[in-house]
Amino acid sequence: SMPHKVLALLEGNPSHTFDAQEVAAQIHSSDLHLIRSTLFRLGKTKKIRKAKRGQYSALAGKEVAAS
Repeated sequence: SMPHKVLALLEGNPSHTFDAQEVAAQIHSSDLHLIRSTLFRLGKTKKIRKAKRGQYSALAGKEVAAS
């Protein structure tokens, strides 16, 4: 699934901050709208960190947000 691919990419590169275009290139997807909404949703549910507007990265530790 898209959230799984995005999470795997970010967690596999914990020191890197990604924007939607970069994520799209890395996971070979041309659906920027889907990637942006996935990043936004993962950020909202605290599964990834929003570094700044449009920039996301893996959480610092292996924290698990309570759902």
